[in-house]
Amino acid sequence: MTDHGATALTTTDGHPLPYADAIAELEAILARLEASSVDVDALADQVARATELIAYCRARLATVRTNVAAVLEAESHD
Repeated sequence: MTDHGATALTTTDGHPLPYADAIAELEAILARLEASSVDVDALADQVARATELIAYCRARLATVRTNVAAVLEAESHD
């Protein structure tokens, strides 16, 4: 299935970034943004990365939803 146009994020070894890892990175970014000591110079980069991760996670969820629907549809015809 496709990734619905989202950037394909990968690990350092070239494998697709696991969904759980993307969520963990988002949570870490959020924690840094909520901290009173957030580095203003890095703020734009952090927000850009969070936006990229959110798009990636949404695309992964959409792909899973499509795959599950296809399986359920196939099962209903058996």
